[in-house]
Amino acid sequence: MSPLALPTRHGQRYPRRVFATPHDLADALAEGIATRLRDALVSRGGASLVVSGGRTPEALFTRLAAMPLDWSAVTVTLADERWVPPTDTASNEALVRRSLLTGPAAQARFVGLYTGHASPEAGEDACNTRVGALSRPFDVVLLGMGEDGHTASLFPGSRCRGVGGHRPSGPTVGGHLRSL
Repeated sequence: MSPLALPTRHGQRYPRRVFATPHDLADALAEGIATRLRDALVSRGGASLVVSGGRTPEALFTRLAAMPLDWSAVTVTLADERWVPPTDTASNEALVRRSLLTGPAAQARFVGLYTGHASPEAGEDACNTRVGALSRPFDVVLLGMGEDGHTASLFPGSRCRGVGGHRPSGPTVGGHLRSL
């Protein structure tokens, strides 16, 4: 395998792309995501976008929010969430509302994971009901990777529910492997 291409499940290869700046990367990702959402809107009349939080996607979200789309037919949800209210600055929902669900993109339907229950375990059924009601397959799933190798609250060496290495502020809900 060439170091410039990543294999896919169907034997195709994704070319490796290098961007001069983080802004160039955010622009290219926003265009690519918008294209996939538009394709879903044309073919099915609706589209779904699953995103992670963290520090890196804010510039992408800002650019994506400015893309011309029928945002009223787009559903946005989270791949994972810290178990804190959406008013908490550590909340992924807060990040999405602040940087993606603005301007025309504010018309998108947002499905949050935080239920207000005392713990992720107490809110698990309600959260699963919310996520379970979303149509599948998701059109776009955007996952990042933390410095410790975690993605979507799945931490290296964990059993999908545990937390290893860097501990996020507060408990998290996520790691929906079957859904993603």
